Amino acid sequence: MREHFQSELSQIRKRLAELGRQVLENIEIAAQAVLEANIEQAATVIHSEYIVDFSEVKIEEECLKVIALNQPVADDLRFLVTVIRANHDLERISDQAASMAKIARRVSATGIEPYRDAWCDMSRQVYDIVESSLRALLHQDQAAARRIWQRDKHIDTLRDELTRRLRRDILAQHSDDQTRFELIEAVYRLERAADHATNIAKAVLYLVLGQIVRHRGREFRRKVSGEKTRILFVCVHNSARSQMAVAWLNRLYGDRYEAESAGLSPGDLNPLAVQVMLESGIDISGNRTRDVFAVVDAGAQFDYVITVCDVASAERCPPVLGIAQQLQWEFDDPSGFTGTAEERLEQTRHVRDAIRTRLERWIEDEDET
Repeated sequence: MREHFQSELSQIRKRLAELGRQVLENIEIAAQAVLEANIEQAATVIHSEYIVDFSEVKIEEECLKVIALNQPVADDLRFLVTVIRANHDLERISDQAASMAKIARRVSATGIEPYRDAWCDMSRQVYDIVESSLRALLHQDQAAARRIWQRDKHIDTLRDELTRRLRRDILAQHSDDQTRFELIEAVYRLERAADHATNIAKAVLYLVLGQIVRHRGREFRRKVSGEKTRILFVCVHNSARSQMAVAWLNRLYGDRYEAESAGLSPGDLNPLAVQVMLESGIDISGNRTRDVFAVVDAGAQFDYVITVCDVASAERCPPVLGIAQQLQWEFDDPSGFTGTAEERLEQTRHVRDAIRTRLERWIEDEDET
């Protein structure tokens, strides 16, 4: 009886792998069809979607049958529940591919060309995250599942960057705006495919750890993985604003967050920042300034990169490797303050307090996600 049960589980796993391969192929072909406005490739994906739908139903039926007849418990039951959830998400990924294929029939290759590199980059990364989620499921790899979950933020960033560019060009009243409107929809479809892959990663964590982690990102990071959210604060000289931000975050939220700082053109630590932080009971006098480019070149990994300088300076910040989401908070630079010593000190106090207030508001919002 046990051998027969294990054989049924093996068969389900095999069917799921086959479905995953078909879904991956659909995503790849659909992205290429959009890029080239290829009607033949689009038709292939749309036809394949019917096969995926049929396979998804068959896998779910087999899982439910095995549960009903064998009444599995513990690991075996979690495996079957996870397969049902992942099976549904794979089918939804294929749905997104089919939607992209339909869009491919309504765009022009010349209209797509200005966005070729951005589209290729995003589609390649989405393909990779879908493939990785399937591999993590089949190998029950919780480390890979955690990485996939974190990478979803980066896909969101790529979506936002490309759609902003498309909307800007539409407002500029370029020709072939119909293709740009369609491409915006395709970008959102592509990003949704990554969301479903992330759901699969969360299902893997349930399978391995026995804990439901969706909607509990911060809690999971702290209590299950034991990791802290890593943040890099960046300003021009790494002399005041980024130093104060790090000091506040590590003091107030060091149990959950870990912060570092760096500068675009690192200088000397600002004595005004040292003094106002000491007034708040935090001694940063022993801190050193660092070059953000050196930090990036060293391959340091962060969840967030937060620039605390003006927008023009923030745009000089290099892209950080990994999955870092970039935020921009603008605060006045104490190095530019004028007046008497006491007036400059008072202005620096205002920056210190503004940074703390902004951090507290942001952490509150983060804890609600």
